[in-house]
Amino acid sequence: MVKENKMIFTFDSTKTSRFGILPRYAKNESSIRWFELPNCFIFHNANSWEDGDEVVLITCRIENPDLDMVGNAKDRVDNFCNELYEMRFNIQTGLASQKKLSASAVDFPRINENYTGRRQRYLYGTI
Repeated sequence: MVKENKMIFTFDSTKTSRFGILPRYAKNESSIRWFELPNCFIFHNANSWEDGDEVVLITCRIENPDLDMVGNAKDRVDNFCNELYEMRFNIQTGLASQKKLSASAVDFPRINENYTGRRQRYLYGTI
């Protein structure tokens, strides 16, 4: 993953974030619906479910992460400020929206696995 203190992938802050949703019973990739939201980077998702015409994603997102592996480890960790978000993708209208759910840095989200793929009330994460 690391080559000469550089990640094999980078973050391009000039782009928008694109999310592809493949319908559950799709026959091939031509059914993917693409959505755009403001630029972000996502490492860990908590859950996702269908809500009427929308697909809901609960995730930890980072705005403008520094993925450079050079420098002090503590400084690199301090630059990763994950925030919990709810993202909604409307399959019928093609519109996407997002709503911030946490004010503090949250990561490694977990839910009761009995609710995987269904709306959940609680989420557990690290701060």
